[in-house]
Amino acid sequence: MSKPRHPLSLVSLLILFALLVSACGGSGNTGTTAATSTPEPVPSDVLTRALAAYTGPIGVLRASTDTLTQALSVEGITQAVTLTGGSPPCPGLVNTGVPDYVFEVAADLDAATVTFEGNTLGTLLLVGPQGAQIFCNDNITLQPSVVIDQPAQGRYGVLVGRGNLTGANTGKLIVTGQ
Repeated sequence: MSKPRHPLSLVSLLILFALLVSACGGSGNTGTTAATSTPEPVPSDVLTRALAAYTGPIGVLRASTDTLTQALSVEGITQAVTLTGGSPPCPGLVNTGVPDYVFEVAADLDAATVTFEGNTLGTLLLVGPQGAQIFCNDNITLQPSVVIDQPAQGRYGVLVGRGNLTGANTGKLIVTGQ
């Protein structure tokens, strides 16, 4: 009984492999470094436009004793630092279309505190009224929080982020006037 013959010989396979390597840009041992893709520049007013486009519920802080809460589930895929241009260097991955929540400071307050109690590592990025200021927490944590001292009156957009691309960050956003 004879063994079945394969239609491609070893020589044919080696020629096919060489053609594939050539078509894919070589073996990688040429001493050159492959080009990496450069992210598209983000317009400087992207966060201001996102705040203006928000149509969801808007909470209002009228006194230091006010507390606002909102259940959220986020799956951001944009690096927060690209939205801020690195100033500040916000960590994590956020949505870019519109904020996850908007609140308004309608009184003179000593501080406003924004906290997210999520089910995974997360981050916060806040856009101040008319995009005048951007605030964020310094690192990715289970309970990111941002305190704004002497917040200006007006609307603030909140972007809740996640620390990695694995699953949604689900939890509760808490905004207080203290």
